Amino acid sequence: MERFGAKATKAAQAHSKAKMAESLKAELPVIEAEHKTVSFKFTCSRESGAAPLVLKRCSAGYGERVVLSNIDLEIHRGDKVAIVGPNGAGKSTLLKLLAGMIKPVSGEMILGHNAELRYFGQHQLEQLDGEATLYDTVAAHSASSDRTYIRNALGAFLFSGSAVDKKVKTLSGGEKSRLALATILASPGNVLLLDEPTNHLDIASIETLSESMASYAGTILFVSHDEYFISRLAARIIEVRPMRLRDFPGNLADYRYYVDKLFKEQDEAVTNKKSKSTPSANAVDEKETRIREREEKKKRDRETSKLELEIAKKEALIAEQESILNDPENALKYESLHAASEAIGALKKELDELMEKWVELGQ
Repeated sequence: MERFGAKATKAAQAHSKAKMAESLKAELPVIEAEHKTVSFKFTCSRESGAAPLVLKRCSAGYGERVVLSNIDLEIHRGDKVAIVGPNGAGKSTLLKLLAGMIKPVSGEMILGHNAELRYFGQHQLEQLDGEATLYDTVAAHSASSDRTYIRNALGAFLFSGSAVDKKVKTLSGGEKSRLALATILASPGNVLLLDEPTNHLDIASIETLSESMASYAGTILFVSHDEYFISRLAARIIEVRPMRLRDFPGNLADYRYYVDKLFKEQDEAVTNKKSKSTPSANAVDEKETRIREREEKKKRDRETSKLELEIAKKEALIAEQESILNDPENALKYESLHAASEAIGALKKELDELMEKWVELGQ
């Protein structure tokens, strides 16, 4: 272009090359210097009592269905507790019970001195007012009416400039999750109850979130399937199984050691004790009984493992379809969105049936 642009016989060719260069320039990707991540710090409003949450012989559930039975639990100030266990066992139910969102069927739930609870759950994303702006959403939950304070809370979760005036309905699933977390930051308490807080967050944001929570001086109880997040944050593990709860001091590695070693030995000791104390007509009948019980247990374990594998596959398929719904690029692809929605409904129905079978095997 520089060589022949001023030459009459070559001007047309130079002009054609200039247009081609402009076209190529428009197609070049814009490469950011660094990837933005969530950056914030949780702060306590004030210190709670020594035991902000206590359950005494508590049972809870929905209607006639009891999910948690006769639970005794004491949460200490400053605890960082991960609630783990299979889907459908009652993890979210336990968190809602502690948050006061559901009442115990029996027993007592005690809120400790100066305990100020903040709850985050996925259902909050659905309850966000789609017509409200991001600024108004956070302002409605903020401990301060100062405009700078509210904008700083939004900015900490990557909402800045004119983005704070966007309507909630235009956000993706990940953006809604960040907005819901921002409402908690804007009104800090001293006990955080978080149900799957890492859902829809990218890896870098999960790392930043875990670092900020590790330095938080208050109490945190959270449900999560993210192993990095659990291992980075938790110093106590509560395992929820159908109609059973086990409390483990220590981190994720300690919990796995307890499960693989100590409780296996304890269960074997209990089994041997029962076998010795069971009266039998003769030694042959007793041996056959033990063999039959072992075979039945192996069969149940195989069926349970098979069901858990099928459950995991269904959950993965649901997550795949939900990512289609949450992708802003699919906003106008109505047929794809409808198909994804129909698929999610069918998959969740199949998942519920599998969970019912899983619970029956665990009884």
